[in-house]
Amino acid sequence: AALLEFPEQAGLLQMSANLAALEGNLEQAVTQMAKAAMLQPEDGYLQDRLGQLQMEQELFRTFLTDATSHFESRYDPQDADMVSWIPDLQRDLEEAWAEVVGLLGIQPQQRILVMWLDPERYSWRAPDWSSGLYDGRIRIVIEDYPNQQEHIRRTLRHELTHAVLHTLGTRLPTWLQEGM
Repeated sequence: AALLEFPEQAGLLQMSANLAALEGNLEQAVTQMAKAAMLQPEDGYLQDRLGQLQMEQELFRTFLTDATSHFESRYDPQDADMVSWIPDLQRDLEEAWAEVVGLLGIQPQQRILVMWLDPERYSWRAPDWSSGLYDGRIRIVIEDYPNQQEHIRRTLRHELTHAVLHTLGTRLPTWLQEGM
C-alpha cells in the first residue's frame, strides 16, 4: 500500500524488493531493486544488492532442485563433483536437522531452501572467512566434500540453527544466535 502512495521512494522499493526475494519472487525483487537503484544511483548498497539479486535470479533459472523431507536443495548441474556429492550432502543435511531440531525443540513447518555453491558464487554473498550463511536461505560453499565433510557438517548445524531460530519470529541477539 505504501508503494502505491509513494512509488518513487527508493527505501520502500528496497524493502519491498528484499521481501520479494525472501519469498522467492526474484523477478519482482530485481524489478523493484532496479527502480530503487535508478532513483539513487550514488547508493552503492542498492547497486550491489541489485547485482546480487540478478545473480540469484540466474542461479534459480539454471540450478537443479532436489527435495528431501525438510529441505529444497539447489545446485549447479554443470558441476559434476557437486552433482555426485548431492546425495551425501542431503543425508548430512537431514542428520543436521535431526540434531538441531532435537536440541532446540523447534520444528519449522516449511521447507528450508539450501543453496550448494562453489567458492566463486558463494563469495558474492558472504565474507571470505565464512563457509556458510543464513539470509533467509542456507548458503553453503562446497569445494572438496570428501576432504571437508566434517567441517561442512558443523557448518550445516550452525546455519540450520540460525534458520530454525528465525522461525520463532523474534530477532534474537547476535551473541545468542552465534553462541547456540
